[in-house]
Amino acid sequence: MILKLHGQVGCGPLREWESFVVTEDDYIDYLAKTDVAAAVPVSLAAKLRRSHFLFLGYTMADWNLRVILNRLWSDQPLSYRSWAVQPDAKPLEREFWRRRGVAVQELALERYVETLAGYAGLRPAEVPP
Repeated sequence: MILKLHGQVGCGPLREWESFVVTEDDYIDYLAKTDVAAAVPVSLAAKLRRSHFLFLGYTMADWNLRVILNRLWSDQPLSYRSWAVQPDAKPLEREFWRRRGVAVQELALERYVETLAGYAGLRPAEVPP
């Protein structure tokens, strides 16, 4: 299961989302007025509490990720073993992840995907872009 908490991926040729801008103030306003935990369906939230997590492309230096994690799990570590792929993680970021019970894999995301594809028996050309 893949859960994308925020943002948009525009893969279409029109790329209509590229001109959409959200300021930091917009984001703060959204997080202040929205119950992030309630935005996730109850059945999915129950599944999330019984799942491992692999954070790809996120850094604990992003305050918005810390806010969302705090809204979903308070200040508790995740219940199941979880990982974050983050090259060049700073000591403070490693400490944030450690407090959440998340093991940091310090390597480039592309290298991690290649390694994961190898374990899955996929050739590099088969790995989606």
